[in-house]
Amino acid sequence: MPLELNGFRVYIECGGMVLPQYQVKQTDKKTIRCYIPSEAGKKFRVITSVINPAATPHNGFIAELWAEGKKITALASSKRERLAISKARISMEEERRLVFAAVQTTDREGLVADIDLSSIGLLEIRATFADKDAEPTPWPQDWPDIANAAGSLNERSKKAGFNVTGLGESTLSPAPSHTQRYTTMSRQPDATFQYYHQPQAMLQAAGIAPARTPVPAPASPPPPATASRKRPATQKANTETGPSKRTRTKPKSDGARRRPCPYINMSSSDSDGSDLIPLPLTSAQPADIQSESEPETMPVRPHVKFRRKRKIAPMADSDPEEDTFRAPRRRLRTRRVARLDSEEELPLPDRPTGRYVRINRRRVSGAKVLFTLCLVSTG
Repeated sequence: MPLELNGFRVYIECGGMVLPQYQVKQTDKKTIRCYIPSEAGKKFRVITSVINPAATPHNGFIAELWAEGKKITALASSKRERLAISKARISMEEERRLVFAAVQTTDREGLVADIDLSSIGLLEIRATFADKDAEPTPWPQDWPDIANAAGSLNERSKKAGFNVTGLGESTLSPAPSHTQRYTTMSRQPDATFQYYHQPQAMLQAAGIAPARTPVPAPASPPPPATASRKRPATQKANTETGPSKRTRTKPKSDGARRRPCPYINMSSSDSDGSDLIPLPLTSAQPADIQSESEPETMPVRPHVKFRRKRKIAPMADSDPEEDTFRAPRRRLRTRRVARLDSEEELPLPDRPTGRYVRINRRRVSGAKVLFTLCLVSTG
């Protein structure tokens, strides 16, 4: 994220990437500072531009580059263009690239450092709004003394291990005879951007930059599944280990379970059981179910148990045709009931009559019926 202050925007590129900024802080109205990582031997460049050119009353600006308290170079540009500083001119024919360099150390005693210790690792960009002159002017011939910008320090200095701004190899680049000049009436820069650069490891050790999280190694693919070579357990081992947790279910039988065939008494007189007719039990199938319009009876359920029905004798003063009998406790799908005095079948009642029996169109309890039966049997 570029730094912005008083209408200017500045950032530093290294290796084609914008360097990250840590602990950004504005110290006063015209100064802002931050920390950036640097690597010795890497080239870099500084990009400066105006945030809102339309709102700026001036038509240009000047950007000065200072490193370790020394002026490296100064360039001017129109307010609608970006100004990139990547080289420093040392003569009319030569330029040198800007690079990060390690601090040079020496073991000589009494050596006076040729650079300010408080400015080690400090890179400043001083931006000022300016106006373009009417006519071009000759190229200035005064070159700053930046032949040894990195300088050297005593090895006992606490600044050992820091990086500074250095100059790379020189390249031939003839300067033009005339150039467009920008002038300003202000003696102080409108905005100062301070970049304190150190190696990434030093920033992390000081707690300025976050520590790098280790990248997990790619997960190895699972081994291919192989057939188990485990020997089958013997019968003795199975007995000791006990039954398996896996439960086995019995297969369902195709046919219905057959039960003993019940017997129903079809005789109207007392007998010793020789006239009982066995009725086979069959399971009902969807195709065997008859429609509601047919009065035929449905087959008996296999799970229903039949019992021999006790006959109830009619009372002396009652009409046999109007007598009915006790209904079974369970509702049966099929039932054949015989009358006492004939072999004619009675129609199947719609529903059971309950605990009471209707005799001579009167409701009597089970105790009365039992009493009546006793009277009939004794008479």
